[in-house]
Amino acid sequence: MLKSINKIPSGTFLVPMILSAFIYTFWQELFHVGCLTEDYF
Repeated sequence: MLKSINKIPSGTFLVPMILSAFIYTFWQELFHVGCLTEDYF
């Protein structure tokens, strides 16, 4: 999988960023850690 990521320019940065944006778009509750942490963000 790392070989396919390296074929994309700056893939080690873009691929995780796009995946996390996709996950956060559909499952926002996944990243809810706690009340105090959410207040900071």
